[in-house]
Amino acid sequence: ILQSKKINRMKFVYDDMRWCRDPLPPFQRLDSSVVLALLSEAKKLGISVAIQAPSMNDAQLALDAGVSAIVRGVPDTRFGSSTVDQMVQRNTYYVSTLSLFEYLADAEGFFKNVFADSLFRTSLPKTVVAEFTSSEFAIKQREQFPNFIYAKEHLPIVYDNCEAIVKNYVPVPMGTDIPYLPGISAHLELENLV
Repeated sequence: ILQSKKINRMKFVYDDMRWCRDPLPPFQRLDSSVVLALLSEAKKLGISVAIQAPSMNDAQLALDAGVSAIVRGVPDTRFGSSTVDQMVQRNTYYVSTLSLFEYLADAEGFFKNVFADSLFRTSLPKTVVAEFTSSEFAIKQREQFPNFIYAKEHLPIVYDNCEAIVKNYVPVPMGTDIPYLPGISAHLELENLV
């Protein structure tokens, strides 16, 4: 089916999202044997695969299997030099989504910082700014992503991994994965990458 539709790229989510959604019902996590089988089949078909694997063990499994990109960062463990070297040698892309982790770690503070910038604040209707900076919105975000403590505690690892990648010239496409603020989130991600 994939070949007949001329699909040459795909993304796997090898993630149950517990790291940000606990205690909400987690997504069902793919078994590693299924992931390896899918990656093997994609490789045979010449399909480039990006994978969302926030656990270093899962990201390493995917790297060893030849994925072309790790997306949405790896927050649980700092990259070792062998992992970075492997990404350099294989030209593996890394989409860090620093802004997403900033948002998950402190949604209320994130939006306050965004709208402290007059260019961002004046680019949106006042009603939108009021909604995103309201205490009701902050409560809703904490309910949707109650494991914000994990994101806050692991933020230094997210930045350290991105720094290791950038310093070694691994390709870093920009991505935010923030469901709000299209356009603005791209500016924020570029600022965070800098």
